[in-house]
Amino acid sequence: MPQAGLGPFSLNPQAPSRILRSSYAGVLLIGDRPLRLTYVLDPATGCPVVPLAADGPEAPSDDEAQSLVLCIPDDGDGSLQMLCSAADIDPHTHEAADRHLIYHGPARQRRWVLLRVESARVNNKVFDPALVIAPNPLRRAEPALCKRANARKDHLAALSRARGGPSEDRPVMVGIDPAGMDVRTRFGILRIDFDRHATNQADAEQILDALLDHPQPPTTPTPP
Repeated sequence: MPQAGLGPFSLNPQAPSRILRSSYAGVLLIGDRPLRLTYVLDPATGCPVVPLAADGPEAPSDDEAQSLVLCIPDDGDGSLQMLCSAADIDPHTHEAADRHLIYHGPARQRRWVLLRVESARVNNKVFDPALVIAPNPLRRAEPALCKRANARKDHLAALSRARGGPSEDRPVMVGIDPAGMDVRTRFGILRIDFDRHATNQADAEQILDALLDHPQPPTTPTPP
């Protein structure tokens, strides 16, 4: 996939899929009520998974749950806005609930939902959900790849600092996909984008090793 192209693992900084993976935090519009929250992406589908209130004023009604808007990083101009419907998942059996715990820590909310994306837009441009959402091809290799990076704690900390992470931190790599890696820091998730796609586990290992061996600030992307 060329850098200027679009797709669920695009390297184009303006691509909606890149915005989706930028911080794993956003605003969920429930009717006219904005709710600030964190999310993860279900590795099996690529859909966002979020914890919600099961009752009370913050809980969506059944009708509202079928017409939610997830805005990333917020609901301002230039944000990614995705129209979604909510499907309840069992946090005891669905891997995305544990993933949220690893990324963001314990959640106080008791209802877990997968957000099925029906449409996406940035400003006035509409995108097919297939250009934003997709299963993670590195899903099966992810635990081994995270273990590989986390075994090199000092190098990972140096890479995190080079990419804007906090100093004097002990970051932990928590996720990876063909376009980049996710690192948990004291202040949240730091996204480290790749300069090229990781096409398989061996390719991802090479990219990780190169980043850890020579921590550098992000390169300036070539305009499309």
